[in-house]
Amino acid sequence: MVKIIKCLFLALGKSKRPEAVNVLLEVLDDYPISGHATEALAKLGDERARAGLTKMLDDDRQWVREQAIIGLGKLDRKVSG
Repeated sequence: MVKIIKCLFLALGKSKRPEAVNVLLEVLDDYPISGHATEALAKLGDERARAGLTKMLDDDRQWVREQAIIGLGKLDRKVSG
């Protein structure tokens, strides 16, 4: 089931649809799938995801923290850009 959710979230991340951000932010508190949501938010690069990505910097999984860093870096580049 988690693989299916991962694929769905990654598709949302690639979609660049504004609605995707809200869906992904809603599941950041759901531990089994929050990492995949973080990865998708990082791909979207939408400023509305900043607070959620910042929150995920404290996740106990290294790969999730790395995705949050990638997403925040992308947002910072857009701002300074």
